[in-house]
Amino acid sequence: MSENKPTQSGDASDPLSTLHRMSTTAGASSQEYVAVNLMAVAALALGLASALVLLTDVLLVIPLAALASGILALRQISRSSGTQTGRALVVLGMLVGLGFGIFIGVRALREYNLTRHEQAAIETVVSDLGQRITAKDFAGTLGLFSDGFLARKKITPEIFAQVWRRSTQSEAYGNVTGASISRVVLSAREGQGQRGAGSMLIIRFERSEQPLRREIVFKKLNDRWKIDDIPMLFPSPPPEAPAGAGGPGMARPR
Repeated sequence: MSENKPTQSGDASDPLSTLHRMSTTAGASSQEYVAVNLMAVAALALGLASALVLLTDVLLVIPLAALASGILALRQISRSSGTQTGRALVVLGMLVGLGFGIFIGVRALREYNLTRHEQAAIETVVSDLGQRITAKDFAGTLGLFSDGFLARKKITPEIFAQVWRRSTQSEAYGNVTGASISRVVLSAREGQGQRGAGSMLIIRFERSEQPLRREIVFKKLNDRWKIDDIPMLFPSPPPEAPAGAGGPGMARPR
């Protein structure tokens, strides 16, 4: 028993040995620390930021980045041997990003189908225009224009017919053989069921390889497309002088 005393006194005098025994057993009965995966946090942040795609479709890259970050985070977590966590964050971020991505995709598909439908309707109006001016049915041609066109342009039906007659009858080019349009550009929706569109009117002649090209404007009202303007054929009238204004060289009365 006397031989064990120096050993016990030696252990008591060495504080490092006590710390060593504590370090080897620390955490043995407690749960080990698990780190949150940084890519999981990034996936959640990008998923929440996917709401920005409602402002512009250009930001569709954000939900795509959320999905890519989520996949990478899941791989890192599965390979961490239990030292990383964050699967719930990944799933939430990916679901939010995927939801906004699907919403934008459905909206874009709907807008594409609507544009095709509207363009087909406008092309029907232009085809009717080509047939009527070819047949010199200028009274019927006027029916393809929007209400108030003559009043806004300050022209009569007779002048309207004269403009078309002068534009479609030429000794050099011959008669009109048809009309078509280029790609239609739809404008933003307006109130009261109205919507506008613009394109390029292409009028073909029997003796000319080069068609006549004129800007054309359409307006949709009550689910019907009408021609609203052809600026180069029907220029807007000059603004009227204010009441009481004198002509050039004339002084206003006091």
